[in-house]
Amino acid sequence: MIQKSATLALRAQLARANGHAKLELLLSQPNPGALVRALPPEELLFAIHEIGLGDAAELVALASAEQFKAFIDFDCWRRDMPRPQQVLKWLSAARLGAGLNGLGRYRRKVTALDPELLVLVLQSTILVHDLGEGAAPDVAGASWPTPDGWCLVEFLGEGDEPDVVRRLLEDLYAEAPIATAQLLSNVRVETTGELAEVSYQWRTGRLRDLGVPSLEEAQRFFAPEKNAAPMATPSMALALQPDRDLLEAAAERIPVEALDEVEKKIAYAGNAVMVAELIDAADVAVAREALSEARATLSLGLWTLSGGDPARAAEILIEMPVQRIFQSGVAPGRALQRAADDISKMLAAPGSQRPILDAPLDTILSSLRRRRPRLGDLPIAHPKQVAQAQAALAEARSLARFADAMGLAPERIASFAAELERAPQSLALGGILLSMAAADARAPVALSREQAEAIVARTEAPLFRALDLAPDESSREAVARLLQQSWKRLRAEASRGPIDWAGTALLVVR
Repeated sequence: MIQKSATLALRAQLARANGHAKLELLLSQPNPGALVRALPPEELLFAIHEIGLGDAAELVALASAEQFKAFIDFDCWRRDMPRPQQVLKWLSAARLGAGLNGLGRYRRKVTALDPELLVLVLQSTILVHDLGEGAAPDVAGASWPTPDGWCLVEFLGEGDEPDVVRRLLEDLYAEAPIATAQLLSNVRVETTGELAEVSYQWRTGRLRDLGVPSLEEAQRFFAPEKNAAPMATPSMALALQPDRDLLEAAAERIPVEALDEVEKKIAYAGNAVMVAELIDAADVAVAREALSEARATLSLGLWTLSGGDPARAAEILIEMPVQRIFQSGVAPGRALQRAADDISKMLAAPGSQRPILDAPLDTILSSLRRRRPRLGDLPIAHPKQVAQAQAALAEARSLARFADAMGLAPERIASFAAELERAPQSLALGGILLSMAAADARAPVALSREQAEAIVARTEAPLFRALDLAPDESSREAVARLLQQSWKRLRAEASRGPIDWAGTALLVVR
């Protein structure tokens, strides 16, 4: 028997390896078959997909019958219906990898599959003609008489599919002739809908045993948590630490006797994301991103509940249902998403969902408004990211107020963009201000450039200044005039509450 420590070490190495390096790692072990069969089926499946099913045929052959059944359960269904062609791909890979020496093990894999599933696969690929009914069957395509002589199988597929199905039937007859004859009889008489329902129930039960929730259970991970606690405030010492993944830090403090259970919890949360997002395990890049987001959400949930204390986070991982931890990580992102949606409505032109904002705020708001909010390209896993997003939202809200004070309602922005025959999003707010100023450059200017620069200098962190980037003196004068026009309105806005003077970063030109 393979020691658990060896399996854990191999899994850690496997997680770090990429592509064909995974294959080399597994096949280079002293006893590769035993180690492969000791791996959780979902981890082995992910490795096979990353390598490529065709290149990983030897790994498929080394897998146990139970692991192979899990591969079919994970990878060969769309909602509540099996995908026969995908099942045949897995069977072909398993047979190719087995070779002559492993043919017996391959056949045991096949006969271990649910008979209902095999009937569904065969119903889509063959017609069964009973030779005992008298008249010779009229067969248009390739055919194969069964070894017992009671029926003729007509193949419906194209390409190499008839050969794959014929080999499948030969292997089934070689391993279990009586059961296979009954299987072909069922192909003729059974109703597809009833078979699919029974097979789906078997599959659902096995996946639940592997820690995979149903779609309804998975969707509850993203439901708002009742009586959710606010994010705990981290201590100064913790806040100054590097942005380490709190889930990883907590896992290092889990006692050995509780490690298996915690690992199952984490896997269950990852599986919930895959199920809720309807992600195909064969799409490795999308699956990897979804699992990364699941880890980030769990880490943020631990921050929310523990204040960033790894020891307390470890206790939470052991004691608390993983769904509640996950929901605690979902909540901050949802709050950011709602705020980003509200601000975007303030700055979106009619008929558009995208706010008129300059970089980088346009990118930040766009990422926060995703179905699963992110900060730029990164999943939100740390309170510092939450704080960065909140700061960006505050600046965007300030810009929205500034635009309103400038008289730049979304309808006005759209109208001006139409005058320029440009899409509003291609201008962004800073470009619109400069373009409006340039369009009205002949207007009298009562505000000197020095005075305008003094206003712009109030900006806490200016990126570029429209006054400096304006192409000519008349454009600079027009920008100064716009600033003068908005000055009284800005002061009135300030009297109702503090204004973030970073709002003058509106004068940003890409």
